[in-house]
This record gives sequence, C-alpha cells and structure tokens, in this order.
Amino acid sequence: MLRLFVYGTLKRGFWNDDRFCRGVLTVEDALVRGRLFETPSGIPVLQVPEEDILAVGTTNPLADVATQAHATARMSYPEPTPDRLPKKGTGAP
Repeated sequence: MLRLFVYGTLKRGFWNDDRFCRGVLTVEDALVRGRLFETPSGIPVLQVPEEDILAVGTTNPLADVATQAHATARMSYPEPTPDRLPKKGTGAP
C-alpha cells in the first residue's frame, strides 16, 4: 500500500480527485509544514521545507512503496544519534 499526501485539486470533491485518486482505500486528515499559495491561474502550490521531505515519488509505484517502507522504518526506529542516546546514570535502556 502506498500512502500519499494530497492537497488542492486532488482532495476529495475537487476536480482531479476522480481522475487521479480513484481506488483510494482510506482517507485520513494530515498536517504538513510549509507555505501554501495560489498561482495566478488558481492552482494551489505547497512549498515544503527541504528538510521535511522524506522521499520523492517516481513513476514506479513498486519502487515508491519500497522507499515508503524504508522512510517509515527510519521514522519508527531512528538511528541513534548523540542527542537521542540515554544520559549516563539514568538507568534508561
């Protein structure tokens, strides 16, 4: 299953929903950090800070599912870094 964040014309009830989002299994509310603005032609644009981008989609859905699984695993079990290590003497595992 590929999880995809959509906004603007891809949201339910908007004109590109049926064309591009047909077959969606579930819809959930989500939040994203960024700057939302509208082009002169009325198309919404979301500018997301580069550090918040976890993966970039491709035309290969199977590769995108694998990338998503890897990104999800990294978020669920992040690599230990000095700021995430337990403090000495705390008894924390």
